[in-house]
Amino acid sequence: MALSLSLKAMPWLPWPRTIPRSYAVTTWSGIVNYHHGVFLIFPYPPWMLIVPVSSGTWTSETLTAVLTTHITTEVTHYKGQCYAWDVVNEALNDDTDATFRANVFYNTIGKDYIRIAFETAAAADPDAKLYYNDYSIESAGAKATAALNIVKSLKASGTKIDGVGFESHFIVGSTPSTEAIMSSMEAFIALGVEVAITELDIRMTLPSTTAQLAQQSIDYQNAVSACIAVADCVGVTVWDFDDKVCSLRSC
Repeated sequence: MALSLSLKAMPWLPWPRTIPRSYAVTTWSGIVNYHHGVFLIFPYPPWMLIVPVSSGTWTSETLTAVLTTHITTEVTHYKGQCYAWDVVNEALNDDTDATFRANVFYNTIGKDYIRIAFETAAAADPDAKLYYNDYSIESAGAKATAALNIVKSLKASGTKIDGVGFESHFIVGSTPSTEAIMSSMEAFIALGVEVAITELDIRMTLPSTTAQLAQQSIDYQNAVSACIAVADCVGVTVWDFDDKVCSLRSC
């Protein structure tokens, strides 16, 4: 199983500039660079806030041009420097049916924006692994099923998708069992993709107690054990370098 380092501060393009800001990608022996979020749907990336993409008047053609230009520019800039990209991130809602998030890309282009994003990234760096990344897909449920359907749809159209990222933002004492995580991983692998735990953190109410810390240790073991036990789970990435930082603004 590979050890992966997730680079969370990605250089989103200040639109309409076409050259990314200076950003160093450093490689250490035995550590894989896994780039998060070539195209974030939720939350919107900074370049979409600088230029109000979300409030502009767009057609499918003009917005597709924005999408493909951004992805081509960023992925080409870092071509050959990363193992994998999270091409599309969190495209699904948390509602009962795990519908697609209503955003300017979905509302204007339809769900086909996902295919376009993956095809554009594949053309820009054919050697990089391309991932769909989301949370609450670590065990069976509506969201996991919807994510499986995204993979099936891409595969059916002949679009390159290599993996699915399990974000794994958990709460102490409420982490899915090792068996549940393994079962979900194997469902995706059966479609011909690899999987990885991409943003693992297990938060608790502070101040912590001895009991909470003991349970957190068990929960981390359960999550990592699932990946170790599944042959095509290729890596585990924690949210940051220690558990003082979690996926929320405050933990």
